[in-house]
Amino acid sequence: MLFAPLQALISAIPTATAVPAPLSIAPSQAWDGNDGYWSSFPLRIGTPPQNVRVLVSTAATSSWVVSAQYGCQGYSLYGCAGARGGLFKSNASSSLVTKGFYHTEVESNLGIDVQAQLGFDTVGLGWQGTGEPTLLNTTVTEFADVSFLVGMFGVNPRPTNFSDFNDRATSYLSLLFEKNKIPSLSYSYTAGAKYMNGGILASLVLGGYDEGLSGPNGLSFPFHFDDTRDLSVRLQAITSKERLISTSLLPEEILILIDSTVTQIWLPIEACRIFEATFGLVFDDTTGYYFLDGKQHANLLSRKPSITFTLGQGNEAGKTVNITFPYAAFDLNISYPAVPDNMFYFPLRQAANETQFTLGRVFLQEAYLTVDYGRSNFSISQRNWDIEQKSRIVSIMPPSNGSISDVPDSALKPAEKDAGKLGATPALSKGARAGIGIAAAVVIVLVVAVGIYLYLRRWKRQRTNINSELISSAPDSKEVFSGTPQELSAVERQPPELSGQPSSLQEVNGEDTQITPWEFHGQHSFSELNHVHTRQHRSSEALLYELETPI
Repeated sequence: MLFAPLQALISAIPTATAVPAPLSIAPSQAWDGNDGYWSSFPLRIGTPPQNVRVLVSTAATSSWVVSAQYGCQGYSLYGCAGARGGLFKSNASSSLVTKGFYHTEVESNLGIDVQAQLGFDTVGLGWQGTGEPTLLNTTVTEFADVSFLVGMFGVNPRPTNFSDFNDRATSYLSLLFEKNKIPSLSYSYTAGAKYMNGGILASLVLGGYDEGLSGPNGLSFPFHFDDTRDLSVRLQAITSKERLISTSLLPEEILILIDSTVTQIWLPIEACRIFEATFGLVFDDTTGYYFLDGKQHANLLSRKPSITFTLGQGNEAGKTVNITFPYAAFDLNISYPAVPDNMFYFPLRQAANETQFTLGRVFLQEAYLTVDYGRSNFSISQRNWDIEQKSRIVSIMPPSNGSISDVPDSALKPAEKDAGKLGATPALSKGARAGIGIAAAVVIVLVVAVGIYLYLRRWKRQRTNINSELISSAPDSKEVFSGTPQELSAVERQPPELSGQPSSLQEVNGEDTQITPWEFHGQHSFSELNHVHTRQHRSSEALLYELETPI
């Protein structure tokens, strides 16, 4: 019975939740798309799993897959299934639960209107056998429209809203965080570059960033107040440079959105006119693209201009970051079904208004993007191309676990702020530290309890021996009761000596030997860990990705 309180105490102690490591998702090794060469990522959709290749979308909140039933109907696209990254056979998935057909709102500001069937299904990251996480009942968008030739993996944590605020589904990134698969609601991404060293693949890290890819010139930006354009920055200048001659390509600074869902860069018409004059581009009114003939293409390749984008925070501090591109980053091809034939083109589009100002995926060939939804900020740096720099994945911890809490968010990259430039091993959370402290205290309690138990056990054994000696040495019953009551009292007052037995043992009683359970504190630390989870989840849910009413 001595250890019953201790057993109850141990069973009542909460278990510290280990902080998971970031997920670095391996690319598919393929280059997909019909408006450039884009490094894709593999997904496993449905039960049994079907493999597809998708591109990363910073705007989408779900996994977009091309319908096997309609994705190739009406298109004379050679190798259609492969060209679209693989097709999803919805009727072959036993775990799919359909919700209905909807008009999606992704890129509606650019005039794109995609109708899709939405539902819930099992979605796994990576190829089969890679050990990457698989989540059940996640939102899947099944579409056929060739506005997006390849499917998408949405890394935006806003919930998908089907019809009203009470009918919405949690995003894939938020589910990963809720299920303790990643340390925080954050991600980092760079699109890869086919023109570099024979082709450098994309990088996607969920819950952290790759220190080996993040350049030294990173600058942090707060989220824009419009949550549909949260990754907006002040584009202060665009400058081309040829043979030491610089040309300004942007008449005035603009607020522009970074969005990997689309390929091209959408700029004001005035800026496009300067691009036309500088590089000899010709605008096609029918398609809205800038095509190049063979002579123009060869001319630009020989000129090898570089183009630098200067991004600023738009405050008095005047901090900026320059992202510089070789012309090869803009030397792209576009093909059917976007245009009738395969053609050279320059990835520039004319924006009709300020809601269309966009830095598309082509920008993320040379830029490294890190987004931290826990702090509502993001950072941009030049992508590091040093081939000797090894990949080093670093966790971005939730805000309350940061080690540089007195520095403003805008002053540091998120991972620097929280990890304090720690190594790739993530720091322990407060809950984990509290659990270690409690465990150490329990060990001390057990050691003391065992000592007391052994001590009492020895004392009881000795007392039993003493009682035996007293019985054996006492006078027989006739001698004891033949005297007067006074004589009997004398015997009680003067007991025989107990040889070698300390008299203090007689003072020990049952109350003195009871073990009182220690009152353990530390619940606050565990609730703080849960509070971080809840607060970030609520903040992500506050950002809604709205869908129009069902079709």
